[in-house]
Amino acid sequence: ITSTARRQDRARAAQLREFLDRLLTGRTQEQMGAMGARAWRKRVGWCWNIKPAITPDGVVHHTLMADGTYMAHGW
Repeated sequence: ITSTARRQDRARAAQLREFLDRLLTGRTQEQMGAMGARAWRKRVGWCWNIKPAITPDGVVHHTLMADGTYMAHGW
């Protein structure tokens, strides 16, 4: 009897690459795999929960950039 050990770390790395490929190339979810958009969303859904670790650099910045923010009342 033989078996194959699953490598969760490699599977997750491949899923993250696939997720980033979708975000950065503009491909549709249907184009991401042969199994369909719903299966793709289920497979890479954990990627939305990744929180980047940004360490503060200690520099005080005097500029605030609000890119892509909707400001109501004609601001």
